[in-house]
Parts: sequence; structure tokens; C-alpha cells
Amino acid sequence: MSFYSEKTIQIQKATPADAPALTSLARYAFLETYIPLAPHRKKEIEQYVAKDFTLLNTELALQDPAVHFFVMKALFLEETLLLGYAKLNTALSTPSIGAKNKVCIERFYIHPAHKNRGLGAQLMKTVLKYIRQQGIKIVWLTVWDVNLAVIDFYERFGFRQAGVHLFDMGDTIDEDILMVLEV
Repeated sequence: MSFYSEKTIQIQKATPADAPALTSLARYAFLETYIPLAPHRKKEIEQYVAKDFTLLNTELALQDPAVHFFVMKALFLEETLLLGYAKLNTALSTPSIGAKNKVCIERFYIHPAHKNRGLGAQLMKTVLKYIRQQGIKIVWLTVWDVNLAVIDFYERFGFRQAGVHLFDMGDTIDEDILMVLEV
């Protein structure tokens, strides 16, 4: 059962005013997720986040017509909280998916303090509905192979493992799992 009611949660497209909160959540969620999964790579993970998860990068992405952010916000005690977000990107590609009519879920984050409350499922349903409305046929994303809970989450939505995707975090090039969903 979710802590939040349908009335307190809003999922909408992000605006430029959301950039600072998006950047903050991305940094926090990435560090809180991946450092415990790979503590021996803590420095590399921190360097990657410092380089790639900047306010400027978020602001530029919000201006890019190929990128669409969906934010999940809740009104709580008269304060609006960013609970999570999804970043879709139609410009990204991977060699094993040749279709033109595709989109990458480049980022999908729920704030760690709000996980396991059904919020990720709610956000994913909204994102997939939007993708279908756009007439997109293939959705793809990548997942670090050590992140088993997230792999399971995506599989519950029908994503299937379809190969590997190289991910350069800095010192190491990882073989992330490529997951695909035909919609």
C-alpha cells in the first residue's frame, strides 16, 4: 500500500524550473544505489556523478527536443517533493536495435527514501502510456548487471534482456544489460 494518495501525487512533464531538483535527485539516487552495489568503485562512481550529473547538463537536456522528462511530485505538508523522474531520449541509439521508431529510457529514478511504495510502477505506467500515444514501437534501456532488483522491476513490465550495452563510467567500461520492450 502506498503512503501517498492519488490526490497528492502528480506526474507531469518537467519544466526548466525543475532542473535543480532533477539534478539533485539524480546525483543522490545514483550514489545511493551504486556505491552499495560496488563499494570498491566508490571513487569512480563519485567522479562519474560529478562529471555527468551537473545542473548545466540537466538544463541542456530540458531544452533538447529529443529528450522528455516526466517528474513525479507529491504535495506533503504544503511542500512539493520530487519523488522520482524518468528521462526519455529518442536521439540515443544502440547497435543492436536498428528500428527508427524507438526511445531510450535513459534514466528512471525514485528517491531512495520513497522506494517500495508502488511509485516506480505508477511512474512507469505513465511513461509507457505516453510512449504508446507517441506511436513509438520499441523502448530500450540499460541496467548494470549487479542491480538485480531493478532488472526484476523492468521484467515485470515486459522488458526482456536483449544483449549488452557498453557503459563507460570512467576507469572501467562495463557491459550493462540491454533490455527491450515492444509496445
